[in-house]
Amino acid sequence: MNKRGCFLVFVILCTLLPQGLDFSGGTQAASPAAVSPPLLAEILQPALTSWNVWHTYSNGLMPYYDEYLGTYGNLYYPEGVYAVYLYMLTGNTSYLDYAAATLTYASSNLINENGVLMSATQTGAQSTTPIDAEMLAYYLQPVAYLCQLQPELMDYGRKIADAALKFQTSLGLFASQIDSNGTVTDSTDTFATRSLGSALMRFYEVSNDTRYLDAAERLISELWNLRNGSLIWDSYDALTGSVLTPTTRCHGQWQFIALAKYAYLLTGKSSYMDTYQNGFLALYKTFWFTDHWNYRTGYDLWEYYQPVVVNDLLAMGECTAENLVDINKRIVNKLELSRLGLIIHAVDSKGTPTYNWNDGLCNQIAAFQNAWAFDYLGGNTGGYDQALGLFRTLVKYHRKSHGYIGGVDSLTGDFYHTWGTDQAWFEYGVQISWMAQLLILKISSTSLKLDFGKGFSMPYRLGFAYAAPYNDKFAVNLTGQYVRFTVQSGDGVISLPDRNITSVTKDNASYAEFSGSDLTVDSPGTYTVHFNAPPPHDVAVANVNSPKTVICQFMAGNVITTVANLGINPETVNVTIYATLTSVMKTTLIGTFTNVPIDIGASIDLTLVWFTMDSAKGTYAINAYAWPVPGETDTANNNFTIGPIYVSMVGDLTGTTPFVPDGKCDGRDTTIVAKCFGSNVGDARYNPNCDLLNRGKIDGKDITIVAKNFGEHDP
Repeated sequence: MNKRGCFLVFVILCTLLPQGLDFSGGTQAASPAAVSPPLLAEILQPALTSWNVWHTYSNGLMPYYDEYLGTYGNLYYPEGVYAVYLYMLTGNTSYLDYAAATLTYASSNLINENGVLMSATQTGAQSTTPIDAEMLAYYLQPVAYLCQLQPELMDYGRKIADAALKFQTSLGLFASQIDSNGTVTDSTDTFATRSLGSALMRFYEVSNDTRYLDAAERLISELWNLRNGSLIWDSYDALTGSVLTPTTRCHGQWQFIALAKYAYLLTGKSSYMDTYQNGFLALYKTFWFTDHWNYRTGYDLWEYYQPVVVNDLLAMGECTAENLVDINKRIVNKLELSRLGLIIHAVDSKGTPTYNWNDGLCNQIAAFQNAWAFDYLGGNTGGYDQALGLFRTLVKYHRKSHGYIGGVDSLTGDFYHTWGTDQAWFEYGVQISWMAQLLILKISSTSLKLDFGKGFSMPYRLGFAYAAPYNDKFAVNLTGQYVRFTVQSGDGVISLPDRNITSVTKDNASYAEFSGSDLTVDSPGTYTVHFNAPPPHDVAVANVNSPKTVICQFMAGNVITTVANLGINPETVNVTIYATLTSVMKTTLIGTFTNVPIDIGASIDLTLVWFTMDSAKGTYAINAYAWPVPGETDTANNNFTIGPIYVSMVGDLTGTTPFVPDGKCDGRDTTIVAKCFGSNVGDARYNPNCDLLNRGKIDGKDITIVAKNFGEHDP
């Protein structure tokens, strides 16, 4: 290009450069603090990601997607009811409408003449396969929320609850599967089928229909009748009551006593409290071994005395509330975590993995719930940070192309290939976000006790592997900018990390004891805390990094730009990279990235190889600019500038000041490259400035370039 052409390019660039770019000459340009996705965007990311993938399915009927095989299941399920959680998190009524439409369609079209809830074909017609007890238990939870929010849906919800009753046998236990006639085809009573007891009690609360409470009470009564001492066996035959699996799992015992406690809170019957206390004492005496929960006891000697977590984490929370255990040794100090930060299903007494499945979202969600609760109940200041880390690890490794899969290998983060763990479902992403709403609160006083509904001290619905807080006692609306919670007792400080509190009411009266992200709670009451909302559209350049501070002319170096999506919508961003020769303030375009997709709460590194054959020798400032996306109003964080970066004569890497070129190639340059000879990226001796050819290694070719220019001086 001739000089006139270069001048025209310079003029055009100066005209097109975005306003607000600041290039400082001679010294390191001031860099803004690194930008990370705001917590609210992170919490919403799993749910909105799943919504964007799945919401186009008609009537809310969705299959699963096998991420490993790349195939869809051939049956469709009313997964759309889970959108009610998205409504409660955001206040967006379109999610509520979608969930309501799913319930209406499923209740009207998928329940056959025998009252059995069937799965659907691709066309939305009934298939020949009924939905099993476990899936029904999980669907009944969001259905209960829907009926609570829109009572006019109660008749539709009642039909789903009635379909759940079809699984109960004359003994009171629930079978795993029935056929389209309602006849039991798999009579196995399991932890999963017992979840129907909790779901039916929840539906009783919103419907006042005693049939559902009666069904749950029959389940509790029969399980207690069949007990071994005060322990509940792992599995019975729902038709005969015979023991199928003569072991007691920690989480199975916990689920049973949770059912008993729930029944006590609903009925006030002292017998249920007696059952709860006896069962709880047996749980603690049988399964707690100084600092961990043992997974099983009984005749299954293979797993005897093996400490694991899985759903056993649920019991930890209750025992922490009763001041019975010190959980700091395990979850907070990471003894149940792989190096990736994933919960390991089973480890031996030395912490060595014996079963490295991160089995489903269940245990990782239970882990960050309980790490949060450990901080809240036990005053462990590391619990909250660990909870946030466990949540982020879950999002990182369970995220695949169609949302989130059920399970991964704890040690590698890859697929585990047990049944169903490679499947992505709409519900998974929504449930992650729904449970992660707890992370909006960091409670710094152990005297503070919150009310999560019906006197529950813990933030999850008892009896479920993972379930949600009651929204009448604890509610978070992330884009609606508020969190509401009821304090039962105590006082102290509650923080909203990453948020600025704008106003507070206590029992509907104005309350002024807050500053920044901290709320000072002085006494019991219901607090509604309003905060600044995350922007709907906001991209930012979080960082610019040049591994090299010296790039020889005619050679290359990398410029790595980190772009973050701080809003609550997926974005497609364009990024432009400029180099400014600070001595004359000449700015040159050195690279562009166009149509880069960035998910909600995510960040991405964009690597540009800057070839300096057309760059004059001198001191440069490097600037990255993310062009505003549609709807973006805050562009102050769209710029990031670093420097100085030196473009030097070939072979001139350093002078009297390390890696500040002095205009000549001499012994200092040959010595500094020789010291790095034979090193590769990641080695302690590797220095990118000495990697003249930008190949990730320093060898004879780099030495030769410096040697050939030895004795040269910059004119």
